[in-house]
This record gives sequence, structure tokens and C-alpha cells, in this order.
Amino acid sequence: MFKYLIPVLLILLGINFNSSAQNVTIKGKAESYKGQFISIVQKKDYISGLEEISSKSLIDENGNFEVAFDTEHTIKCALRIGSVNANIYISPDRTYIVSFPETPKTTPKTLSNSAFVSLLIDNGTDDDLNSLISDFNIFRDDFIDDNYGLFMRGAYRILKTKVDSFKINANEKFGGKGNAYFKVYLKYSIGEIEIARGKSKQDLYDEYVKPHAISFYNNQYMNFFSQYYGKRMGSIALYNSNFVDAINIDESLEKINEVLAGELGYNTPKLREAAILFGLFENRNSPVLLKNGILKILNQIADHGLSETHKEIARNIIIGIKKNMVGSPAHAFDLLDENGNMVSLSDFKGKYVYIDFWATWCVPCLREMKMMKSLEEKYGDRIEFISISIDKDYDVMKKFLGENKYDWTFLHMGNSESLKNKYAVMSIPIYYLIDPYGKFIRSPAKRPSANIQVLFDNLLEGGD
Repeated sequence: MFKYLIPVLLILLGINFNSSAQNVTIKGKAESYKGQFISIVQKKDYISGLEEISSKSLIDENGNFEVAFDTEHTIKCALRIGSVNANIYISPDRTYIVSFPETPKTTPKTLSNSAFVSLLIDNGTDDDLNSLISDFNIFRDDFIDDNYGLFMRGAYRILKTKVDSFKINANEKFGGKGNAYFKVYLKYSIGEIEIARGKSKQDLYDEYVKPHAISFYNNQYMNFFSQYYGKRMGSIALYNSNFVDAINIDESLEKINEVLAGELGYNTPKLREAAILFGLFENRNSPVLLKNGILKILNQIADHGLSETHKEIARNIIIGIKKNMVGSPAHAFDLLDENGNMVSLSDFKGKYVYIDFWATWCVPCLREMKMMKSLEEKYGDRIEFISISIDKDYDVMKKFLGENKYDWTFLHMGNSESLKNKYAVMSIPIYYLIDPYGKFIRSPAKRPSANIQVLFDNLLEGGD
């Protein structure tokens, strides 16, 4: 759990997506990617996780590119070419001259199939933001690697002494350096380690939460924020019926505020509202909290939130929830099957469709697939089973199917990253159930091992 601490064509003519004055320029070389598009991608916010392309440009025949966009804040963003990403921290009113390195020959198997490379900033200095964050990350990662066994064993008494010493050393080495963004980054990187070493919620609140403004644009602050508040609202829902009623029955932000006002970490209005936004997003598929109630409260924040940032985050979360909401149309696709034929979702109109996203390297996916075989044998004449492989290579899927005899429809996602985003494939396996009219019935749906056949029987017998 600690390793993550360690490590269209508007632009073809030089036209950028953002029409305001562009105060950041990134230009340089990407010689291995001639003729491809390069994009600047940033998160709209660190709670909803929605991404946006700020600028896009074509890499010319000499490997040169230039992208420009506008920002009011220092932010982390990514230069992206296809599925290859290079992170960079940028500040307003700056020009960055960079070299985009060649794609690694081998990349680890991940959900995104994305590769990450280290961008070379040719006009950087030893004390600029990217260099400081890189140097600190190495310092921090070395500490984590040296004490990884203690973290995994939960040896909190020993870790307290070691983390306290690390904190002193980190502040002595880096505390007087960098801009305001780096100072927050440093503080909340240490705070994240303090969470990992078992520091109490009250002490974390007193040192890291209560005294400081929320840094919505600082990725490290938001990493800390999501860990501090992670699963808190779901836990409250399990023991506080008033909280559940405030969402499911009253559908009232005012009622939620009343219930949470006495909870640690929800003591002040702005902090509480930010934590509510995170909690509603985290529990958007909760079996306890109704999605309609969650949406009603998000709409209240979108209209009357305590800051423009809160309003924007609420709108972003609503977009994410509604795109796969029960009753909304399922996202169309045209994908290759194992025989090289193009298959569309519309081909199955008139039948129930049970879709799963999987990969050959995903052990839980393969375990569920064995159970799915018996479901397909029982219901295959009335329900269409579709397994969409996110494996990077089409031939990997074909080889797997040659070795495993499954009779339902297998499709390969190819380079359709947008489809994965539309279906909110954040982890695999993930399942969806679609009705004969092409609308979501369950989003997401239960796995085969979670007794999905009860729902199948009910639907086919005319129930809900």
C-alpha cells in the first residue's frame, strides 16, 4: 500500500482549446514520436478525478512540438503522447523547454496500459519545483524502502521514532527551499507517512487539517486529504442512522451538516463541505446510500456551495455519476472480436447484456470467468455475455482464448481509452448489466461470485 508513495484537430493549425491568454508554454523535442499528437492533460479536480486536455499539438517531422495554455495556479499535469505520459509541475508565466524520452521497451502490466517516462527539463535549475520534488521524492522513497518491513508489520512504536527523525531531517534539508506549492508538498508528504505509521486521527487533525487552508490544486495535499477522510463517511453511515436518513430520505445538505458538525474532521463549514464532497464521491456506488439522494445533495452544493471550487467539484462529480447512472443509455462501442470481426453494442438490441472488463493478467478476473461460464451455459439464450479485454495486445487475448474454451463474446478494447473512461473502469473486473433497450439496469453490476443469478432469474421472470 505504500509503493505508490515511491514512485478534433483544433490544434493542427496552432489553435488551442483555451481561448484566454496563454501564460504557460511547453516546447521541445519528442523525436521518437514524429507525426503524433502531444497533449497537456490535467485533472479538473483531485476529488472527481476527471481529466481535461488543456492544449494539443502535432509533433512535426523534426520531432519538435509546442503547446501553450493558461493557468492561474501551480499544478501537476502530464504531457501525453498516445498512452505514454510524462509528468511535469508547471507555474504561471513560465516557458518550459523539454525533451520527451523514448518509450521503454517493456512496461509493467497495469489497468491503464499507460507508460510513464521521466521528462527532461532542459531549462530547469537545481532549485526549481520539478527538481526539488524529484530530489525530495528520492529522499522520501529511500526512507520508505529502508523501513518497508516495519510499515507492513504495523510496528508503530518503532516507526514513530523513525518517522519523527525523518521529519526533522526532511525539514532541515528541504524546509527552506521552493515556492509555496513545494512547502505544502513537503508538509503533506510527511503527513502521509504519519498516517502510514499510525498517528492518531486527532493528532493528524490538529497538525495537518485544522490549522491550514485546503490546497485543492496541490496533488500531495489531496493525497493526504483522501487518505485522512478515506472510508470515513461510509463508516459513519454504518452507525449513524440520522446521517443515512439525511441523504436517503431528507436529501438535505443542511441535515448532513447538522449530523456531521460534531464529527472529528468535520468541525468547520468549509472543511466539512469539502469532506462531504469527497465522501459522496467515494460512496457514489454505496449499497447503503441512495444515488438519487447523493445527486440531490451534490446539486445543492453545485448551486449554493461555500466556494466556487466546491461548486465546480460538485458539478464534476455529478457528471461522473450520471454518465453511468441506472436508466441512462449504455455507451456505444465498436470493437474487434477474437475472429477479427467488428462487433457493436447495438448488435445485441432486444437482449439483456452482461458486460465485464477484464485482462489476462488479472487473477480475480480469471477466477470470476470460470464462474461466468456456468452462468452463460444457463442463461446464454436470453442474456448476452460480453467480456472486453483491456490487454494492450490483441494477440494476448487471442492466445488466452485459444487455451481456454469459453463460448461467449470476447472483444478487445484496443486503443479505446475513452471507452474505459466512459465505463469508469477504475479497477477490474467490473461488470455492467444492460436492458434490451440499451440502458443500464445495474451500474456497476454484481460479479458472478456475488450471486448475480438471483437478479437474472428475477428479470427473466418479469420482476425487477
